[in-house]
Amino acid sequence: YGQDFWASRQPTSKTIAAIAREDLLAFQRRWFNPVNFVVAVSGDFQRNNMIQHLEQLFSHWPTQGNPAPQIPTNFSMAEPGLYISSKEVNQGRVTFLLPGVHRDHPDYPAIQIMNDILGGGGFTSRIMSRVRSDEGLAYGASSRFSGGVYFPRAFTAGFASKSRTVAYAASIVLEELKRIQSEPVSESEIETAKRSFIDTFPQNFGSSDRTAALFASDELTGRFAKDPQYWQLWRDRYEAVTLEDVQRTARDHLALDRLVLLVVGDREELLKGHPDYPARLQDLVPGSVHELPLRDPLTLETK
Repeated sequence: YGQDFWASRQPTSKTIAAIAREDLLAFQRRWFNPVNFVVAVSGDFQRNNMIQHLEQLFSHWPTQGNPAPQIPTNFSMAEPGLYISSKEVNQGRVTFLLPGVHRDHPDYPAIQIMNDILGGGGFTSRIMSRVRSDEGLAYGASSRFSGGVYFPRAFTAGFASKSRTVAYAASIVLEELKRIQSEPVSESEIETAKRSFIDTFPQNFGSSDRTAALFASDELTGRFAKDPQYWQLWRDRYEAVTLEDVQRTARDHLALDRLVLLVVGDREELLKGHPDYPARLQDLVPGSVHELPLRDPLTLETK
């Protein structure tokens, strides 16, 4: 999301050491107040009595505090290309990154079904089957396409493999990204994916406290204001996803011309590839090869 984006900030030993007791007290006074609270209660009680008790409790809060501001969304996605952070290890850790979506995007149910087939469904997914089960190149391989609440969360896919086989394994993941865009998925694949979501749906409401916490989260993040019937229509929306929807959302939301491929490992070994496989990392994605030097974890200064 760019080094200037708030979610990209990381602490250092210097910034942590600079925090004083007064800073903690000021933070608590500013943010911990009923203006920002969403309270969920579940249990054996009379509703009106509980509301009365809560009103009395919060009416005497000692500080006024400030309402939380809007969450900044001024991120900037990385330029397409291959990014290598060299480290002397015998494996390469690989992450594919693409621009994502908000969780309230109308295509989101189809996106979730599509990603479950692609790499989110464990051993039934295509990426896991190809990279691990068929080729034995990695212990695990997967993809994730979770919608962001306040800003689009990036699509990710990844694995870890021996340095010399990283390029070949990455080429397989790229093949699957292209295949799900160009070919319809099978009836059995879409049915398996639907069942994985729909059959586990009741777990969201498995207890009164879980239900209360879920609705409190929706209240806090504004879900009900945008989609008051979200949970009532949830299963119908997932059940309605078609083969055509899966392929269309793959084409629309897996923007391979904006692909970022991030690899951490021994640069020389990674770029060599494997003599038995023709794939080369530098040929897999458009754009330049970017060197990302490792940073000191205590100072974030370039090593």
